[in-house]
Amino acid sequence: MSHQTLRRLVYFATIADVGSIRGAAAQLGLSVPVVSEALSQLEAELDVSLATRTTPRFELTAAGLRTQAAAQKILQTAYDLTDTLSDNQPLSGTLGITLPVELAGFWLPAKIRTFGKLHPDIQFDIDVTDTVLDLHAGPIELAIRTDYIAADAQARMPADLQLVVVTRQDIAVGPDGAVRCPLIDSRADRALVATPKVSGDPIPLQFDNTMRVTNRSAALAMARAGLGAVMVMRGSVAAELATGQLVELLPQHMFGAVDLHVHFRDRLPGRAAKAFAASLTPDHQ
Repeated sequence: MSHQTLRRLVYFATIADVGSIRGAAAQLGLSVPVVSEALSQLEAELDVSLATRTTPRFELTAAGLRTQAAAQKILQTAYDLTDTLSDNQPLSGTLGITLPVELAGFWLPAKIRTFGKLHPDIQFDIDVTDTVLDLHAGPIELAIRTDYIAADAQARMPADLQLVVVTRQDIAVGPDGAVRCPLIDSRADRALVATPKVSGDPIPLQFDNTMRVTNRSAALAMARAGLGAVMVMRGSVAAELATGQLVELLPQHMFGAVDLHVHFRDRLPGRAAKAFAASLTPDHQ
């Protein structure tokens, strides 16, 4: 296989993953005409049409899907060979990651510190946001996102991110689960259930109303101001709970936990992105 064909396969695999020539060009750091021409040259070389460009949505043809699968196998072999040859080479360069605001405040620093001791030549470019980002449109290689899981569910990536409901001052919970304050949350339909840590029946909580705030940091700030209750990760408020600045609602109950999900920009991520993702699992703590 010629170098030109391999290069065109790399471009095509990126186009197929991103779903557009323009998006692939942005990810590859090339101009749209260069990537488009490479696709046309690959089609001419293989004597097939790989994609349909006449519809609003870029779609692979049947031949394109087969070529995508073959290209991924070829590129995976190349990446595996590169990883094997570079296993003893130190990681270096810049790793772009994104994660939610709340995780960045108390969880990320320890992860960066631990990873930095093992790989001191890696620099981080960190985008802290609760907004969903298009990974194909920028330099971010790895996205960390969170999902809520109930108290009796098992996390796919255990990280001990237990949830608590906190307020500025102690608020009694009625026997029917009535809480005389608003719930400050990003969802207007959040149904919180307090599950006893030892024994007893779960308690569905009923707040006066829900004050919808889309930003988790802003929601916590409003709870600190005495405007209601908010569900957050225990680690993000541990110091305030210890000093009494915040009070835990129903401390003998559980409200579930946060599960982490890692998403790579590329189907075949770089060594640094894979190494950092691996460092987040319990086996690497």
